[in-house]
Amino acid sequence: MIVFEEEYEQDVLMDFLINERINEDKSLAETYLQLHGGNNRIEEDILNALVSSYTSLFKIKAIIEDDKTVILEDLLKETERINLIDISLSKTATPEMLLFIRIVPFEHFNMTSGISFTFPAGRTEYLLRYFRRIMRRLKFQREEIARF
Repeated sequence: MIVFEEEYEQDVLMDFLINERINEDKSLAETYLQLHGGNNRIEEDILNALVSSYTSLFKIKAIIEDDKTVILEDLLKETERINLIDISLSKTATPEMLLFIRIVPFEHFNMTSGISFTFPAGRTEYLLRYFRRIMRRLKFQREEIARF
């Protein structure tokens, strides 16, 4: 039996179990894709995107409300800025806000898996220092698991 303090914690656990490679270096999404494939092109695209998904800490650089797009900077990896399609986030987020989210990349757009941890703007250096300190202590073979 698992007891959660908050209802959203169940969603966080499900995201972790479905998307992280914890069983024989395969995620549940990857295992399902290999065993069953997709029933159609859309399902196959979704499964492939979940297999390619990753978590990181992002800073919101800009919000384009007309396109429902949030422009993100990945603070843990040096990558190009990410255009994220998110209707709700594009209405409620503010520039410089920090997000720990899972990016689910499709061919022409990116979305999140649905879970997010938000942090106020101005906490970047504190969070990065804390992250590095915790990462040194954790002894996981896969950095992705420790990051989550």
